[in-house]
Amino acid sequence: LYRAIHRMTLDCVIDENEALILRQNIDKSLESPVVAEWFSDCWDDVKTETDIVYNNELRRPDRVMIKEDRAVIVDYKFGYKHDPSYAQKMAQYISLLRQMGRFANIEGYIWYPVSGDIERVEA
Repeated sequence: LYRAIHRMTLDCVIDENEALILRQNIDKSLESPVVAEWFSDCWDDVKTETDIVYNNELRRPDRVMIKEDRAVIVDYKFGYKHDPSYAQKMAQYISLLRQMGRFANIEGYIWYPVSGDIERVEA
């Protein structure tokens, strides 16, 4: 997350003050047990921005965490807008992992660090 904020600062999407506020909001969000688990060391493997090729198109979830037969996918959205297309994209990620046949339990979330909102996506 902090790398993403740094990139946004370098790309002039946000300024240093906004980056500081965003980091503070993220720190506060990490107080949530759900979010804290995502960034804990309990995972066997964590993939960040790993490419998945689907129908000759590239898909890239922000974070995929794996522990045994469980996979948790998280996409970060830094605005306040809850666009239905975000859930559709997450449903695609879940479907792709399901097709791999490796995971019995797949969860998908859209996380809005600025507002602290967490949206669970069922697919």
